[in-house]
Amino acid sequence: MSINWSQKYLLNISGVDDQHKRLFYLLDQNEELYCKEKGNLINCIPQITSTLFELEQYTITHFLMEERAMADSHYPDLENHRRLHVKFTNDIQDFIRRINADKSLKEESSLDEFVHKLLKFLRNWIAHHIQIKDIEIKPYIKAL
Repeated sequence: MSINWSQKYLLNISGVDDQHKRLFYLLDQNEELYCKEKGNLINCIPQITSTLFELEQYTITHFLMEERAMADSHYPDLENHRRLHVKFTNDIQDFIRRINADKSLKEESSLDEFVHKLLKFLRNWIAHHIQIKDIEIKPYIKAL
């Protein structure tokens, strides 16, 4: 279920690689909680919400740093990349709104489905974004 940090995700951008590792760590923490508390997720809603909020705040900071490196290196697709970051942030905010407002998530089976969908979204986005989109930045950063 989980994806692990490996060398294939390295961009060799000072600070950004460490932040990417942190994103993998946050994903791993959410996956561990899901596996450990499966069947009892209702009692974990505050913790799930808290980790989602932490992820949202952390990615906002990370995206700003990454976008600054792209701007400094004159990365030509910065605006499209920035839109991907905005979309991700909006998606995380939607997950937060839903877990706080959707009454159906007060049922264990609905909450389980929601968390499963959330984790799948995060795994796919983090791996794809770093390996496919962020890797495109690498040649421009080396030129700095």
